[in-house]
Amino acid sequence: MILPGQPHVGGLAYDPEHKLLWYSSNINGIAQAVSIKMDTIEAYDYDDSHLPVDTFQIVSLYGIVRDSFMTFYEGCLYVGCFEKYNESVIARYGVDEEGKLINTMDEKLGMDFEMAVPLDYSTISEQVQGIAFYNDKLLISHSFGILPSRLVFYEQSDKRLYVNENSARTYRFPERLEQIVVEGDSLYVMFESCAYAYRASSVNIVDRVLKLNLSKMETYDEEESLFFLSE
Repeated sequence: MILPGQPHVGGLAYDPEHKLLWYSSNINGIAQAVSIKMDTIEAYDYDDSHLPVDTFQIVSLYGIVRDSFMTFYEGCLYVGCFEKYNESVIARYGVDEEGKLINTMDEKLGMDFEMAVPLDYSTISEQVQGIAFYNDKLLISHSFGILPSRLVFYEQSDKRLYVNENSARTYRFPERLEQIVVEGDSLYVMFESCAYAYRASSVNIVDRVLKLNLSKMETYDEEESLFFLSE
């Protein structure tokens, strides 16, 4: 499938209620979120049109420098920004009855065109590559370069503060862990180590999506092998 423009697509998120796939993009240095209807994706055939796929909504995001990763949870789109060495944020955006991000133009915020304004923010530690929710927990993947990756579980908090010292549980993974996706009691994890640009510098190349059992992870003993978690 061909996307319009040259978006980074650092993150993907799925809205199951409205059957929309979201992906991250940007224009002129402004973070954007773009949605496509699943019906459009399933009917798309490049050989017929030789055109990029039709999008449902393209919306600029207020209050976040880059949309490095995203997830959809309980009627909201969560968008986060990757920072190498500093704490960063996740912004939560609401959607309307059609599944579109709610746009506004608020001159008090210095806006001169419509943008989606976050409902709130959460603080996160550095080097975040992906987020997902499972029951009452926020799951965050951390990685940068050839150092081992971390998958960190946090209890959800009204303070919206998800930094290392507040973690409930941490798991070590091979380097370059990227997006994570929760489906039921399963966790799907993806790595960037198999990408052409990183193969030569990666010690452990993971060239497939791994599926882990979240109920096992919550009772995982550090003395046991990671393969205990797989299905």
